[in-house]
Amino acid sequence: MDIQALIQSVYQMLLLGASRTQFSPEQLDALAALGIDASLPASELLLHSLVYFRKWEKAGTPLGLYTEPIPSAPPETVPVCQAQAIPFLVETALGSYPEALPEFLYRLARSGRIVPPEFLPVLIERCARTSALSALLHPVMGNRGPWLLDQMGIAALPAQADPGEEPSYPEARKALEKIIRDPLLKELHTAEKQVHALRTPPGAFWETGFALALFSAALEKWEYGLPGAAGFLQTVLAVAASSCPVEALPQLQNLPWPKSHYPGFWLGAEIERFLQILEFRSRLKEAFRGESSG
Repeated sequence: MDIQALIQSVYQMLLLGASRTQFSPEQLDALAALGIDASLPASELLLHSLVYFRKWEKAGTPLGLYTEPIPSAPPETVPVCQAQAIPFLVETALGSYPEALPEFLYRLARSGRIVPPEFLPVLIERCARTSALSALLHPVMGNRGPWLLDQMGIAALPAQADPGEEPSYPEARKALEKIIRDPLLKELHTAEKQVHALRTPPGAFWETGFALALFSAALEKWEYGLPGAAGFLQTVLAVAASSCPVEALPQLQNLPWPKSHYPGFWLGAEIERFLQILEFRSRLKEAFRGESSG
C-alpha cells in the first residue's frame, strides 16, 4: 500500500469513528513498516498514525528518511464523549456544520467528558487558529492534549483575546430594539455592527421572543425595499446561526421567508442553510440531553 493511499484510508477511518472500524491486514503491515506499533488498540493506533503523518508532513522529508519515533501517550483518566455524540463531532470538526463546533465543545465540557483522542490532531489544527475556539478545546483535550501539542510542535494554544471596543450586548440589543419597533428606519448599514455584537458565547442564547422579533423586523425591512435590508438580513442570519435558541426553530420555519426566485433576491440559499444549522443544533442538544449540558 503506497503512503498516499494509506493516509487517505486512515482519515476515512477517522470519519467512521475508531470504535466502529478495524484496520485491514494491509494497513497494519504498512503502518508497521513505518515503525508504528500495529498491536495498539484501534483508537490508539489511529491517533499514532495521524500524529506520524502530521510530523512527517511537517518535517518535509522523504518518507524513507523520516524515522523519528513517537513517544508513548499518557493514559486517559476521563471518559470520552458518548457514542451518540460522535456523529456530531464528525460533522462539526470534519463535515458540513463547522458553525456548531463551539457549541459541541461547550456541551462536551459540561458533560464532564473529553474528545476522543483520535480527533485531537484535527481539532488542534482547527482550533489553534482562533483564541475563542482554543479556549473551548482546552478543557476537553484530556491528558493527551499537552502530549499531542508537543508532537505537533505547538508550544500552547493561543490565549483568549481581548474583546476590544465592540459595542456591548446590552447596548447592541437596545439599538436593535429601536430598529424592530420602527419598520421604516433607514439606519440598517450602521446597524450591522450592532448585530455582530449580539453574538453570544457558547451556552448562552437569545430569548426566543427577541429572535423572532429581530427576524420579523429584518424581513419586513426587506419587503419595504429599504437600502441595506438584504445585507442586514444576511448579517442576522450569520450571527443567529450560533446565537439563536433552537427552541425558536418551529416558529422560524413558519416565517414568511422570501423565495430564492424573487427578482434581485440572492439570500435564498443562506436562509435554507441557516434553518439547516438550527435543525442540526437542535439534534446536537438532544444528543447531550441527560449529560449535564443544560
